[in-house]
Amino acid sequence: MKRVLITGASSGIGRALAVEFGRRGHAVALAARREDALAETARLATEAGAPEAVTLATDLSHAENAQALWHDSNDKLGPIDIVIANAGVGRNYRVHKLSYDDFEFLTRVNYTATVALMLEAAPAMVERGHGQLVGISSIAGFRGLPAASAYCGSKAALTHFLESARIDLRKKGVPVTVVSPGFVKTPMVEDHKGPLPFLVPVDKAARIVANGILKKKRHIQFPWQLVLIARLGRMLPAALWDRLLSGRQL
Repeated sequence: MKRVLITGASSGIGRALAVEFGRRGHAVALAARREDALAETARLATEAGAPEAVTLATDLSHAENAQALWHDSNDKLGPIDIVIANAGVGRNYRVHKLSYDDFEFLTRVNYTATVALMLEAAPAMVERGHGQLVGISSIAGFRGLPAASAYCGSKAALTHFLESARIDLRKKGVPVTVVSPGFVKTPMVEDHKGPLPFLVPVDKAARIVANGILKKKRHIQFPWQLVLIARLGRMLPAALWDRLLSGRQL
């Protein structure tokens, strides 16, 4: 049995992961802002088979809360084996309509607080000689997209942080996994303006992610069609990329 800390567990991928890890017989510590929604996630995880599901209501837009969460989750559930930093928000603004307040809030949730949590967890895991750090990034971190400068920037930063951490911890017994999903059917995409190519059901996404985590994969990317498109996009000259994406609302 593993003890798994999941942030952003009140809905979407976080909730689906809690249920999926519960189904596989693992204990879960669930963190998000909404206490009532967390209680529902805990109920679903327990019904699925989790031997224990504890909730920790906290606002992860503040780094100090993310730091405290590591210690609180260990105190409440026991030594955490896997940290899944899933909490995230999206904002679709063209850069000339993006306020600094919106940018700063998104960056705190998607990047800064995640890093704060990882920096608390990593030394303890190294001292124990085991553990795993997982960050839910995005294919959007592969290359800049229109109306997503803050979001793409935060996910690119998270991906690169985790890749560097993976190298640093490679011989310390602490694998690091980057998760880069495409569009997943969650509340986050409900307000998305534009197409949602190769949309993945959230339960399927959770199975893919859980399988990859438990296999200690370095990078989990899906769906393959969108990953292929994104990889090809990274190879295009900037002028062609700009021309292809200009005017599109993604």
